[in-house]
Amino acid sequence: MKRILLKWDKIAIVAAVAVVVALMYAFDIPCIFLSIFDVPCFTCGMTRACLSLFRLDFATAWNYHPLFWTLPIILVWFWMDGKVFGRKWLDALVMGFVAALFLIRWIFIII
Repeated sequence: MKRILLKWDKIAIVAAVAVVVALMYAFDIPCIFLSIFDVPCFTCGMTRACLSLFRLDFATAWNYHPLFWTLPIILVWFWMDGKVFGRKWLDALVMGFVAALFLIRWIFIII
């Protein structure tokens, strides 16, 4: 039987991620992936991009991480259990496209 996360489970997960990111930012803890592997992760710069976005500084947000605009898409997809468009293939296509964008950006920054 397939278990779908309940609403409160999702709220807890999003809140936990937000708290961890806020603590890492507040205590100036660097990216763990970067610290271990000496290579930036897929989302390196995303926290600073979101903070710039909250200040409505879109140019700086774009410079930190040009895919900051995909966060709402990812959150909606997570919240709706991957059933955003009502067609499984279309949901998979959109998330595959977002994942491909992250992969392409990551390849460009590690080269």
